[in-house]
Amino acid sequence: MTRQFRFIRIGGVLPCLGMLIVLASCNKEDATGIPEDEDSAFKSAMTLKNGDGDKKARSLEDFLKVIERREVAPKSHLQVGLLYLDRDIGDPDPISAIYHFKKYLEYIPELDSEQGRRVRGQIDRAERLFMARLPGDPYQTNGDNAMQLEELIKRLQDENEQLRLKLNQVTNRTEEFPLEDNQQTATLPHSRVYKVTTGDTLFKIASKVYGDPARWREIFEANRQVLKRENDLQPGQELLIP
Repeated sequence: MTRQFRFIRIGGVLPCLGMLIVLASCNKEDATGIPEDEDSAFKSAMTLKNGDGDKKARSLEDFLKVIERREVAPKSHLQVGLLYLDRDIGDPDPISAIYHFKKYLEYIPELDSEQGRRVRGQIDRAERLFMARLPGDPYQTNGDNAMQLEELIKRLQDENEQLRLKLNQVTNRTEEFPLEDNQQTATLPHSRVYKVTTGDTLFKIASKVYGDPARWREIFEANRQVLKRENDLQPGQELLIP
């Protein structure tokens, strides 16, 4: 590419080529110019993803951090999809896995490549896992069952996007609403209070209180008034455990 630049200097060709290079780099780097695989959270996640259940849960958390702060993160989407199907972390989440596999496929140049076929195979695996939980014939791949599955996945993706937009609106507000213990107790009568300690994550807390790290979302949803993001934990903070 450098050698071409030494000879092609006519008219507007050079500026156009420069713009194409900038646009291409935007697909690989974030605003700071760091490629995805050089991101510190991505590196940490890659070292943990082949460990035990607790390490895999921390790996999932790190990959989600990469996705949250980068506009384009195909490698992290792929790893998150695989981890959502990993039973070492907890009960598989096939719907979330399908979402992240499809996000990965949006960024690869050739869907018919070997890697593209492998990821589509993972989507098929996740769909069958989900269908196995449905009433009736779980492996019926034609007719109403398959159609209902596609409609459900599309609806869940739309709802996920709507929730993301609402969350952004809430986090952008400058007003602060006080948390009243009596109101919260009335809403969640069977809740417990957990005091955060140093080194805690939602995955670890869910593992401690439920014996299942995959249930960290329940704790996060019950504490949305004090947690804007999954990693907003502070030592000494009190969380409601539903």
